[in-house]
Amino acid sequence: MVLVTWIGGCAPTLEQVRNQDQAQQHYLRGVGYLNLGAADLAVKELRSALEFDAKNAEIYNALGLAYHMQGKHPLAAAQFEQATRLDPRFSEAHLNYSALLLDMEQWDKAIVEAEKALANPAYQTPERAYHNLGVAYYQKGLLEMAASYFQKALRFQPDFPYANYYLGRIYLQTGRLAEAIQEFNAAIQRDPTYVPAYYQLGLAYYKQGERQKAEKVFRKVMVLAPRSRWAQTSQTYLEQLR
Repeated sequence: MVLVTWIGGCAPTLEQVRNQDQAQQHYLRGVGYLNLGAADLAVKELRSALEFDAKNAEIYNALGLAYHMQGKHPLAAAQFEQATRLDPRFSEAHLNYSALLLDMEQWDKAIVEAEKALANPAYQTPERAYHNLGVAYYQKGLLEMAASYFQKALRFQPDFPYANYYLGRIYLQTGRLAEAIQEFNAAIQRDPTYVPAYYQLGLAYYKQGERQKAEKVFRKVMVLAPRSRWAQTSQTYLEQLR
């Protein structure tokens, strides 16, 4: 979801008021399309918004999200960079840029942007930036560092299944099966449709030798996402369990 804020200038002229009104209308429609997953329509509205207000960081941030949704990573990066140039304390834009950089597998740059998001003491959702830091360090193979950031995310927001999920993966990789199972179950409790968490839970049970529990969870994966890669791999494990 996109955080919608709008800040007008001081003592604007009548033309500026009209431009800001037009920009706001296009922006809000663009945000609405974004939240519906209609990236093409969002891009159209947000580009129209920029025609009326080319110095609004919120518009560039939303446009970056739309391009990211379309898979147009260089275009998305340019929008987030412009948003943060216009407003260096715009934590949400730094966070969104860090998420894009994670998708681009630019781990070090993602770390920089997530840290910039956290540098603003007024930032309202630091758990998301801590999560992005954790993912970046996880991908770099620095599991202890990654775990510390996922734990920080959970301290700020206990109801945050993505941090539980990655902690579970770290524990699974390091042979701490009981702790991994606990974290995957926590992720599922907070999001009962979280397919990757079910799959990893099944894998943890499989490695622990709890065949019936593993079979039950793998079957759940196939029900929730029958055409996913998670379901395909679950089917392989189910055949081994027969």
